[in-house]
Amino acid sequence: MRHQPASGAASGPQCDSPGLRHHVLFAEADPARRHSLYRAYLRPWLDRPNLTVLTGALVHRVVFDGRRATGVEILLRLRSADPLAPLAIEAGFLSDPADMTTARACVELCRALGNAPAFRPFVRGEAMPGPLKGDALDLYIRDAAVTYWHQSCTARMGRDKMSVVDATLKAYGVDGLRVADASIMPRVTTGNTQAPCAIIGERAAGMIRQEHGA
Repeated sequence: MRHQPASGAASGPQCDSPGLRHHVLFAEADPARRHSLYRAYLRPWLDRPNLTVLTGALVHRVVFDGRRATGVEILLRLRSADPLAPLAIEAGFLSDPADMTTARACVELCRALGNAPAFRPFVRGEAMPGPLKGDALDLYIRDAAVTYWHQSCTARMGRDKMSVVDATLKAYGVDGLRVADASIMPRVTTGNTQAPCAIIGERAAGMIRQEHGA
């Protein structure tokens, strides 16, 4: 990970490049200084022989030996022969028809609210997307939609048939596999996901140490 310079704001030109910019904390005493969770949690342990840290990698599948998870396969797509060029990551955004249905409903709701009579004293007019429908609206959504790095809830904790992990973060039906990131949240938090992810990692570390007597 590159060093993140001090900045007067969380969003700025220094953030317009690949990197793990969302993994930062702001100190109250110095709100312009960025504090990296990488430096706090990972860098002190990088010399451990059983720890591998990869960024810019997409997990393709979990490797099993019977019921036991023994590793993961990652998918790395190179953009060019330049080893310093950012990797190409295909996250599959809007690849499911339900994604587009939801996004379309959100746009229509926002347009209805913004154009409501109650907002007329405060709104001069709609800037975009305008009265688009059908394929034209879908094209606008695909061109305009961006991620805010809050992907979560895809391996949620719980006890129902849709849950993936239990209260100790162990994957149901699999030995030797815990999940400790935003995917285990039953619902996305109303605030930034960075702090909850740090707590999830802390809890996972505590449970693993307790189980294995470290």
